[in-house]
Amino acid sequence: MPKKKPAKRARKAAAAVKAAPAPPLPRVLSIEDDAAMGQFLRAVFTVQGFTFDLATDGRLGLTLARKRRPDLVILDLLMPYKDGFEVLRELKEDPVTQPIPIIILSSSSREEDMVKALNAGADDFVTKPFRARELMARVRRVLGKAPDQQ
Repeated sequence: MPKKKPAKRARKAAAAVKAAPAPPLPRVLSIEDDAAMGQFLRAVFTVQGFTFDLATDGRLGLTLARKRRPDLVILDLLMPYKDGFEVLRELKEDPVTQPIPIIILSSSSREEDMVKALNAGADDFVTKPFRARELMARVRRVLGKAPDQQ
């Protein structure tokens, strides 16, 4: 009669793998006042396996960044209440949010805006309109993950 111990060990190992919690999905916070752009970004990021939060103005974005501590912020520059430069400055001055990488996603292609944002602590600057694949490549680079790790 064959031994059943290897099969029993295999079942236990499989149960342990099933019981192990899955790693949390990377959380992205987009601070974007344009509803259509926000929904487009939600679709792009959720398809890629991210948890996605959307803030429609700078004040709400700061609140969500402090509360949810995302892995990445995608930040527009032109918004009501607080513009993207103010939000960027406050995120980088707050010890809670300072380490969060920030990619500026803006319709501004002015060199002055790009340089100002990068000097203020933004990790990258993407100009609208953009290609989703290019944005995701920049996101992976900023997060330090290879495509197969996302």
